[in-house]
Amino acid sequence: MLAAIYSDGGIILFQRREKAFVSTLQNSSDFFSVTVLTTVLRCAIMLIKVILWYISLYHLSKGEEPMNLSQNGDKMIYIQLAEWIEDEILAGTFAEEAQIPSVADLSANFKINHMTALKGIAILTDSGIIYKKRGVGMFVASGAVKKLRARRHSEFCGKYLKTAAAEAKKLGIGFDELIEMMKGEYYDE
Repeated sequence: MLAAIYSDGGIILFQRREKAFVSTLQNSSDFFSVTVLTTVLRCAIMLIKVILWYISLYHLSKGEEPMNLSQNGDKMIYIQLAEWIEDEILAGTFAEEAQIPSVADLSANFKINHMTALKGIAILTDSGIIYKKRGVGMFVASGAVKKLRARRHSEFCGKYLKTAAAEAKKLGIGFDELIEMMKGEYYDE
């Protein structure tokens, strides 16, 4: 059975045998039309979320690894996975309140043990970057981008800038020369 809703509040229901039944909604049954429209909008929003989730998995579905999880690297694999998800959130691939790939999808596409993937997800859950909806999946938390940028800004200053400044002092590189060197690297000259 199909339904068409008109701006004057009329609804026409079509059955397979082309019999039409018309009923006009008056003021007393406007609630029904609002309920129908609300339901349709909710379904459309869920469909958009699903489409965005599949788009975010596009490169994973082709069997490509957007980041190589190094088996022999300095960092544990679950930390590398957590950082990859953070990078995707910062890049906008996974928007706030959007669903992220499941543990099964991550472990299959990165060819890692599901417990390793679960540990990476646990890091992000514990830090409030993602949250779980029981029976639905995992989602990026509101404010996750702001939280990630603040944390990474602090880490960047501590890890790179302080180290670069200390090394520049050891090498006798002046402040102005260091700034020019940074500009060259920043603008890729």
